[in-house]
Amino acid sequence: AGDGLVILGLTRVDRRQSADQVEAFVREKISYPVGLFTGEANYERYEVEGIPYAAVVDREGKVAWIGHPMEMDKPL
Repeated sequence: AGDGLVILGLTRVDRRQSADQVEAFVREKISYPVGLFTGEANYERYEVEGIPYAAVVDREGKVAWIGHPMEMDKPL
C-alpha cells in the first residue's frame, strides 16, 4: 500500500461455505484483506469464483485486475 498497490481477496458465502468458515480460512491461510460479497450482483460483476481470487487496485482506487493470485505477476 505504501507504494500505491493494494491486493484484496474476494469471496462470498454460498452453499459450500458459511461466513464463519470463510473467516476462519482467511485468518489461518491469507495474509491480505479479503472482502466478503453479500449480494450476487457485485460478486458476478467481478467474476469471483471463490478463494483464492485477488484484485489489483490502482492508485486511483480502480480495480486494475482480478483473478487467481498465482497469475498476478504480469498485471503487477
